[in-house]
Amino acid sequence: MTVGCLFVTERHHAVHWEVTCEMSKQKKVTQDRLQSEALRFCKGNKTSFGSDRELLAKAHLFLRLRHARHEANEAPLRRVLTRLERQVQRRLHELLARSDRPRLAREFQSRRFTQLEREIVLALACSALGISDRIYDAEGLVSTLRMRGADSLRVLRALAPNRRLAKSGLVSIARDEVPLDHGVRLENKLLRSLVEPVTSKKPVDEQQQRACKRVIKPRLKLRDLVLPDRVAEALRLALTQAGQGQTLFSDWGLGRVFPYGRAMTLLFSGTPGVGKTAAAEALAGELGKGLLVTHYPELVSCWIGETEKALASVFRDARKADAVLFWDEADSLFYERTDYSRTWEVSTVNTLLKEVEQFEGVCILATNRPVMLDKALHRRIAVKVEFKRPDAAMREKLWHKLLPKRLPLANDVRIKQLSTSDLSGGEIKNVVLNAARLALTRNAKGPVCMADFQAALRLEKAGVAGETPKEKLGFRCE
Repeated sequence: MTVGCLFVTERHHAVHWEVTCEMSKQKKVTQDRLQSEALRFCKGNKTSFGSDRELLAKAHLFLRLRHARHEANEAPLRRVLTRLERQVQRRLHELLARSDRPRLAREFQSRRFTQLEREIVLALACSALGISDRIYDAEGLVSTLRMRGADSLRVLRALAPNRRLAKSGLVSIARDEVPLDHGVRLENKLLRSLVEPVTSKKPVDEQQQRACKRVIKPRLKLRDLVLPDRVAEALRLALTQAGQGQTLFSDWGLGRVFPYGRAMTLLFSGTPGVGKTAAAEALAGELGKGLLVTHYPELVSCWIGETEKALASVFRDARKADAVLFWDEADSLFYERTDYSRTWEVSTVNTLLKEVEQFEGVCILATNRPVMLDKALHRRIAVKVEFKRPDAAMREKLWHKLLPKRLPLANDVRIKQLSTSDLSGGEIKNVVLNAARLALTRNAKGPVCMADFQAALRLEKAGVAGETPKEKLGFRCE
């Protein structure tokens, strides 16, 4: 038995050694490529940057070199990477001073930014355009720039309200009690100016094509829905802000007071079939925008960090497509972070909170059950709408809405009688469709009679055609 355990242990160490060696080889190949790319840039014949994309690619090269230097364990390699990093940094700023075509270069020259201020804006631009990892706050910015000790304090001082960055209008900073928690991002106007020159060469870039494929063109308006007064009032409130945001934030000056948290974020809660998705579609239809429907469970990854990246990419796609963002089945995002036992679960909620805070469009979160919201998320939701099952009066209106005038109805159909059955809007839709199918099976010309509706009602309530089963399905406990 002991020999067997020793044999297994030796095999385990052998496999571990092989994996470690393979990872070391891959890391060395990556470092060699990085060094080659850096040398080509430093020895190149370029005299200026031709575009913002080219500039940001070299800025990303600089950030990767700095990251590699901090990760290097061997002193000789660290010295080589340090020398290369300084050469790339010097070359980057030399070309920046000579360039006049990139928008960022012109902004840096006109505002006389320092080297550190330029690097802060470049890091934020790489983050916003998906070139590097997402930066949400000052701590993430310090980490991306690999600043330590006194250097990290220099970054925090550069973000102070009386410094050039805050006054320039290029960077938006949301103040927090803890300086490292300051929210920081590029202003949307600058971000759009960086994206538009790239997309203007092609009708639509690849990321926008991917976003548009997921965007639904709304076919509903609010007049097509049957809603309680309180729900209709909440949706009108959302329409007012979304349609007249310019008046609120620019003309009335609220944008200066609230640089973050401008999104019209709504929470739709209620059982399935009560109209949450239809209301989101109608809201998008009233605004003349597409509806980007995202099912949160489809984004969840078993790999740590991938779910957060997917969350951020959805918000980025919504901005590009200028669509109303609708999160369906996002129940697991709503709970208190103190209820989670794993750090990656907390990180996912933190990412959602940051993205909601920085999003300036209409964002709708939907859940099928009542939840206890995380306090930070509760503060970010502007309107909470609970969709309840319709009462008899609303059900009668729904029946009239869902029965088209061209549908051949028999004289014995009684809408009043049908509306006595306790059904949601989604269930009434199923009954109408099944009744029409039953009538079509019997006669190609119809009509749909009361017996068809009653059979469809039994089908919807019992789950099988015919009479409701007398015994309940399930397991019997003896």
